[in-house]
Order: sequence, then structure tokens, then C-alpha cells
Amino acid sequence: MSLVGRDSWRGRFSVLTALNAVALSALAFAAAATPTAGAAAFEGRFPYAITVDSADNVYTANYGSNNVSKITPDGVTTLLGVTHANPWEGSPRAIAVDRAGNVYTANFPSGFCSPTPCDSTGISRITPDGTSTPDWVPLPAGSYPRAIAIDSAGNLYTANSGSNNVSKITPDGVSTILGTTGSHPQAIAIDSAGNVYTANGPVNGPDGWSGNVSKITPDGVSTTLGVTDGSPTGIALDAAGNVYTSNEISRSLNASTTFSTVTKITPRGVTTVFGVTGRQPAGIAIDADGNLYTSNNASNNVSKITPEGVSTTIPSGGMPVGITIDSANNVYTSNLRWGTISKITPDGQSTPDWAATGSVPGGIAQECDGYGECWLATPPVLGKTAAASVAWSSSARARTVSARVTPARGVNYKITIISGGKTKSSACKKVTSGRGTKRLVRLACTAKGSKGTAAISVIATSGAAKGAAITKIYTFK
Repeated sequence: MSLVGRDSWRGRFSVLTALNAVALSALAFAAAATPTAGAAAFEGRFPYAITVDSADNVYTANYGSNNVSKITPDGVTTLLGVTHANPWEGSPRAIAVDRAGNVYTANFPSGFCSPTPCDSTGISRITPDGTSTPDWVPLPAGSYPRAIAIDSAGNLYTANSGSNNVSKITPDGVSTILGTTGSHPQAIAIDSAGNVYTANGPVNGPDGWSGNVSKITPDGVSTTLGVTDGSPTGIALDAAGNVYTSNEISRSLNASTTFSTVTKITPRGVTTVFGVTGRQPAGIAIDADGNLYTSNNASNNVSKITPEGVSTTIPSGGMPVGITIDSANNVYTSNLRWGTISKITPDGQSTPDWAATGSVPGGIAQECDGYGECWLATPPVLGKTAAASVAWSSSARARTVSARVTPARGVNYKITIISGGKTKSSACKKVTSGRGTKRLVRLACTAKGSKGTAAISVIATSGAAKGAAITKIYTFK
């Protein structure tokens, strides 16, 4: 299960135009799903959240067009149903699917809010045959649900950022307040025992930074499990009950513009900085092997963090927000700016424009601003990244980290450390061993840090892997 399981993410665009309402009226809810290749084209604008069902179908909540797209494992897209007919009635911000294939969206005020107030939010339900119930369950005014998740019994849970609590909704649509959370919950996840976790923030604490994780038991008892490394945007759980949050801004790395972080919180509340990500991660998911993935919407890529805390980056689409993983460990992101779905295979091969969330005349990808204006874009052509192999070692007393790099052919590397608010870099030096055909070339490099958390990266400076980074977090006392 991912975050926000697979079900909620924080985003950027909140202003919609009347064009969305016109487009939906023209659809007149064509409840029979229409393939993108068909004559009756549709738009799936600003795909915000993403999830996957047991058959590996992918679903997106399209914030800019108030509908849900369904994409088969072969990449064929249809419009499954609509969430609302008007932008001021709340646009889908989060999505979940139950075992029967019913899709639910949590709808958040769009910012248009005219002629009615911005409090028209709630849960929409779309059945597998496309029957849409936009106001299936209303939530109290001011709830502003940002995240949704579903348990094994089919109960839904929403993280309500406006009222700082969690709603529980039974399969037959009865809604109650389960418990309270920290301030402005952004993401939600559920463990196998029915405990609910929310990532809360940002909050203005004494030092200007805050954000924490709330735990709510099935009987509604709420506690603070731990504090995160900054402004948490996504949440995920592993099989051992550890909680991970993607943090938009890092406190430990002094708000570096290069990295954000992932926090790990154990079941007993012990908190560490587990790894680094690209800039401004919006969502987080975990695969069956314990690898973490974050969708980094400010750097247009995905970070992969191994169980050992080693981070690498993989290209993705324009402004990836939602992230989910199927049964074969394929990773998918919903790309807000392009209106596409990216697919990343377990071996790291990325297809940024694997599918579109709606048909786009003249091309599969589009770029849009926050005001409903869109234009065609050309996805990047990705070559195969020449990845290096890195062996790490460290000295706690000397506060140094050493990297022994087995490089890709023809690629040079440097080592960079962010520690104590400073960034230092140095070139890796060539080391050879053996003779003749058994001669092996490696690169060796060392970085020295200061007290506190440090992010150490081996970065390609030339060749096919230029700019690629392999990063590890260390804490010096």
C-alpha cells in the first residue's frame, strides 16, 4: 500500500475556469466510457491523484475537469465517470478504489467558489460501469478533504485539512468522525490492524518548521506518533509498521534547493531522516521489496530509495504529483502539467508519456498553466542512463564518508556533501588494480561533514549519465 497510500497528494493549482464546466456539460456525462481514440474525445485535465486496482488498471482523479480516467494495463484510456458538473462544487483531489472496482474521490474546493461558497466538498462514487454519484457522501462544511484511503473491509477514511480530523465512511455511506489529527493533514494511510496515520503540516512552529504524524486507533484514540523533517506531503507504511513521509522542505538539510527528504518513524516513534528525494515530493509509495518512491513535482522526476537508504533519480513526466505501484512493481505517476501517466519498470526504465488521461488533438502530451490554458508539449526522449555502482563507507569519528565507484564507461563523477548548511564538492580520483585484461578501473572519493544530518551524493559530470545522482544520508554526532 502506498501512501497517501496510493491515495492522496498535495498539489499546486487551485484556480479553474468556466471552460471546465462547459467541457463537462458538453459531455453531458457520457456515462458509457469513451476511448481516447474514439470520435467523442474528452479531457482529463490536471490529473492529480492516482491509484491502481487488483487487476492493475490505473485510475486518475482529474482536478481540472472533474472526472476520473481509467487506463488499462495496455495503456488504453477511457473516461470512467464524473465527480461534479461544476468547478465550484469541489474538484477531485484524492482517489481510492475498492475490491469491487468502485472508485471514490475526495473533492476539495477548487478556488472558483462562485456563485456558491467553497464548502461544497464530499465524496463522489463511480461504479465499474460508470454510474456516477457526485454527492454520494457530503462532509461537514469546512472539512476540505485532501486525502482518502480504504481498508480491507471497504471503509473509507479522509484526512480533512480544514477541520483537522479524519472521517470514516462505511461501505453503505454512513459518515462519522473517527478522531482528531495534527494541523492540516495532507496524507493518510492505514495499517493491517486498522490504525489510521496522517501526515500533518506545514505548521508554524517556534523555529519556523514543523509537521508531524498522527496515529488514530480503530476506537478513535489519537496520539502524535512522531515529528517529520519538514512539511510532509505523503505517507506510506511498510510491512513492519514503520511510517515514511515525503517532506517537501527539509529542516535537517537547511531547506536545500537540491534535495527534499523522507522521514522514517518506527512503531515506537523513533524518528530518523531515511533518505533524500528530488525537489518538492508530492507523494510516496512503497513496493513489495521495500523500495520507496516519491513523485518530485518541482524536478520532474521520481526518487527511488532502497531499504538501505540509497537514493537514485528516474525521469518522469511534467510535474508528477500522484504515485502508485501495481502488483508487478511497476511505478506510475500522474503528471499534472502534461496530462499524462508515466510508467517506470522495476529495472528503472521510464516512459514519461505511457498514457494520456484524456485525448489531446495532435499529440499525447500537453502542458497547462493554473488557469486552464493548455498547449502541446513534446516529452523528452530518454536514453539509457549509464548508472554507476557505489560502495559506501564512513568514519563517525572523522565525520567522513568515502565512496568507491565502479563507473559506467566514459563517465566521470564527483562527490558532493550538503552538511551544516554548506555544500562542498570534489572530483573522484581514478584507482586501478590488476594487470592486462584483468585491469579494473574504479573511482575513489571522500567527503567530510559536520555535526548533524548530511546528504552525500555521487554525481556524474560527463558522459551518458551526466547529472544522475546516487545519494545516501548520514548523521554525524
